[in-house]
Amino acid sequence: MSLLTVILQISTNGDVKSSFNDILSQYGVPAIAFVIVVSAIYGIVSNLDKIMDSEGRGTRKEGILNTLYIIGGVVLAVVVIGAVVKLVSGLSISI
Repeated sequence: MSLLTVILQISTNGDVKSSFNDILSQYGVPAIAFVIVVSAIYGIVSNLDKIMDSEGRGTRKEGILNTLYIIGGVVLAVVVIGAVVKLVSGLSISI
């Protein structure tokens, strides 16, 4: 469903909450999930050299901790997004 269709539905039906939910479920959630996944993959790949420690510089612990911080950030982001979705779904919007 395109954004123009959603706007037309709002103007004809007046149901803002369902139209807002449609926009979030079709565009917002996939975009946020994509950003989280790509960021996590980039962070882990950028730390692979430290984890492998091929030159023997003693960076393995730092690489593993950085990876754990990335995973913790992803978990925290998912929890925060879930809490925001729960709060928004409980709102009563009326115009």
